[in-house]
Amino acid sequence: MMSKAIHAAIVKGYGTAFEKLISKDIVNTTDCNGWTPLATAIEYQRGSMEKVLRSMGALETTESQLEPTEWNRDDKSARLGVRKLECFAKGHLSTEQMKSNGTKPPFSIVRADRCAPKTERGVYYFEVLVAQTGLNECVGVGFATDETDLENHALGWESGSWGFHGDDGRVYHGSGTGLGRSYAEPWSSGSTIGCGVDFNNRSIFFTVNGEFKGRAFKGDDIRGQLYPAVFLHPGNASGKIVANFGHQEFKYMIPPAPGPWEAASQDDAGSDEEDLGYESSVLSDDW
Repeated sequence: MMSKAIHAAIVKGYGTAFEKLISKDIVNTTDCNGWTPLATAIEYQRGSMEKVLRSMGALETTESQLEPTEWNRDDKSARLGVRKLECFAKGHLSTEQMKSNGTKPPFSIVRADRCAPKTERGVYYFEVLVAQTGLNECVGVGFATDETDLENHALGWESGSWGFHGDDGRVYHGSGTGLGRSYAEPWSSGSTIGCGVDFNNRSIFFTVNGEFKGRAFKGDDIRGQLYPAVFLHPGNASGKIVANFGHQEFKYMIPPAPGPWEAASQDDAGSDEEDLGYESSVLSDDW
């Protein structure tokens, strides 16, 4: 409990709480993701806290950081089901049923059991197989902080999440429900979607069936504890996504540094704002 509190104080930047909680006997304690207080302070740029921790003998290491292993059954929308690596919609109303009664489809998110670790190279990558999805049903892949709302939101609608959506091939970040950026072609059942984060240059990229699609986002807010995440439309009873957190060979192999996303510039989706998102696709009058 104390470990969780001290890490939360660092993440939030609560200096007074940090001063009350910190002591030499917990200076190197790790949180549920295996992050030490110093690693957390460095990643979240808490300079004054970092100075205090170093003065108390805190260790600057990321070796203790744990990798995601499965979807978190305790960290998901109530509308989704989880079986270790599988995430599936429980299936309430279909899109056609919602259309007939004038209800717009909700979206539901699940996070992985652990956040992306900051590896020696600074790059973390995972893939998901879109095993099943109904016609015109939207699914998406990306990253989310632990504060992202899991109910009635798609990845990228809030500032604490980044998403690549299959129905329109656009990427979203802090976009509400209407802003999206052109990125790649749409994808659906049978596709393998990869998602990577580079903590060194603060960027996120995606792949489709083993093909690198370019850097999707770059920004200083791409830092800290980012959890692999997916979203489904819960009315799609057949919807299912299967994760690969490294227990199997990836379709896309991370190349030696520098990665292609580090050289991305003119095709960076993060620099091309378009007011074309869900309001013009799955939430339009034609859905």
